[in-house]
Amino acid sequence: MTAPLMIQLAGKRCVVIGGGRIAARKIRFLLEEGADVTVISRECSKDLQPLRQQCHFLQKDLTKDHVHTIKSLLPDACFLAVVATNNRELNDHLSDTLTQHIPLINVVDNQEQSNFFFPAYIKQGLLKIAISTSGASPILAKKIKRHLQQEFGPEYKNYVKNLQDERTWAQKTFRTEEERKAYLEKITPFPLASEHEEN
Repeated sequence: MTAPLMIQLAGKRCVVIGGGRIAARKIRFLLEEGADVTVISRECSKDLQPLRQQCHFLQKDLTKDHVHTIKSLLPDACFLAVVATNNRELNDHLSDTLTQHIPLINVVDNQEQSNFFFPAYIKQGLLKIAISTSGASPILAKKIKRHLQQEFGPEYKNYVKNLQDERTWAQKTFRTEEERKAYLEKITPFPLASEHEEN
């Protein structure tokens, strides 16, 4: 059974093992959220190449026989690991070893070996909406994402930032929680008219 959580990744040390297309997608996500990312891979694919300078890149060829050496390659206080090689057997062996050292592990081709998942999500500035089918149908999750992207367009980026500023002002200005809540309710219309509707 999975439960939805939002995790603060800024400054957290994370490791991604693998350098292919899927690994690059996970690396990009982690970097966008401010994580300190170490990549362990034999090769740097064309998908990973644009991200290489933003990571700590360790060029290392890992095989099943070398899994026991993985601990020496991990950053200190590593918080999260993504295992994304193109070898499922190797991924499973790596997961078994990493669980002894890292709290959060995602094995991209094995949900049973993972204790967290990357949901489909949309992001408009501070607004983030995650979609998960608990692994039942990634295709449906993507379709729901596309639908929500039409409902929550770019207009929400400035809107949510303005609400953050208003909330900060209200916390300093109003004496009681009831006054703050009444003011914030008044200035928070929903839904917004989309840019498409406005045009």
